[in-house]
Amino acid sequence: MRRVRTLRRQLIAWLAAPLFVLWAVSSAVDYDIAKRFVNLAYDRALLEAAQDIGRQIRVINDQIYVDLPEVALQILQTSESGRLYYLVTGPDRKYVTGEPDLPPPPDDATDEVQDRVRYYDDELRGRAIRGVALRVPVQPGSGRGAAHILVAERVTVRDEFAREIIVRMVLPQGMLILLAGLAVWYGVGRGLAPLSTLRKEIENRSHRDLSALPEEQAPQEVRPLIHAMNGLLARLGGAIEAQQRIIADAAHQLRTPIAGLKTQTELALRQTQPNDVQVTLRQLQTATEQSTRLINQLLSLARAEPGASREHAIERLDLARLARDTTTEWVPRALARRIDLGYDGGDGAAWVVGDAFLLG
Repeated sequence: MRRVRTLRRQLIAWLAAPLFVLWAVSSAVDYDIAKRFVNLAYDRALLEAAQDIGRQIRVINDQIYVDLPEVALQILQTSESGRLYYLVTGPDRKYVTGEPDLPPPPDDATDEVQDRVRYYDDELRGRAIRGVALRVPVQPGSGRGAAHILVAERVTVRDEFAREIIVRMVLPQGMLILLAGLAVWYGVGRGLAPLSTLRKEIENRSHRDLSALPEEQAPQEVRPLIHAMNGLLARLGGAIEAQQRIIADAAHQLRTPIAGLKTQTELALRQTQPNDVQVTLRQLQTATEQSTRLINQLLSLARAEPGASREHAIERLDLARLARDTTTEWVPRALARRIDLGYDGGDGAAWVVGDAFLLG
C-alpha cells in the first residue's frame, strides 16, 4: 500500500536532507581543522624532542657524542603518542647515534639548505612517518659546522587522535540534529492542532447548518483555507435556497393545473351533451400541456445539476448539427403558436468541446 503523505513527514524530509548535508560538510571541515591542530601539537612535540637531544650533544677530542640518559631513551621509545625514531649525524653526515635507516628530508642531500628547522613526510619500513630535521651548531662560534638531528613518528597516531576528536565533535552535532527533528515533529503537531479542531467542528455539524466556520482561533496560514470553505458554504447555501424557491414555485404552479384537471374531469363526468364534453376536454388538454411543460422543465433542471449522472457529459461535438437537431425538435411547438422558427447556417461542421445537453 502506498504510504499516505503527511505535512510532518514532508517537513522532516525537507529539513533532514539539508541538515545532513550541512552535517557532512561540517564534519569534513571539523576533521580538517582537528587534523591541523593535531599536526601542530605533535610537530611541536617532535621539535621539543629534537631540541632535547640537541642539548645533550657533546664534543670530546673532536668526536661528537650524544649523552642521552637511559631514562630519556625509555621516554623516546615509550612516548604516549607512540615510539619516536631519531638519528643524529655530524657535520660531515657521519653517523653518531639513532636509527641509521631513518630517511632525511627530501632536500637535505646537500648543505645548501640553511633552514634550522624543517618538517617533512616520508616512509620508514613501509609505514608513513612525520619527521622534523633540526640543525644544531656543534660548537657555536667555532665554525666547525652543525650536527643534524632527525626525529620522526608514525602518522597513524595522529590520525587516530584526529578521528577521536572528530567523533567527539560529530556525535553531539548528530544528537542536536535528532533533537531538532523531534522538536520539529512535536511543533508541527502542535501547530496543526487548529486543523483537528476544525475537522471536529465540520464532523459534528448538521448537514442543514451552512453557517460560516469560526476563524478567530485559527493560525494566519489556515485562515485562507477557512475563507475558501466559508465562500463555498455561502455559494452552496445560495444554490440550495434557489432550488427551494424553484421547487416551491413549481409546486404552486403544478397545484393549479392539477386542481383544474380534477375539476374539469369531474365536470366532464356529469355532462351529457357532446358539445359540452368537447369544451371540457379541450380545457383538460390545455391544463395537461401546462403540467407537461412544467414537468419537463423540472426534469431539465434536474439533468442540468452538476451532480446529475450523465455519462461523457463533456465531449467533442458538431455545434451546427446540434443546432439543426434542436431547431427540428422545437419546430412543431413553434408552428402551434404561430412562430416562424428555422435554422439558417452552412453545411460545414463546427466542432467544439462541450455538454450537448446544456448547449441544446
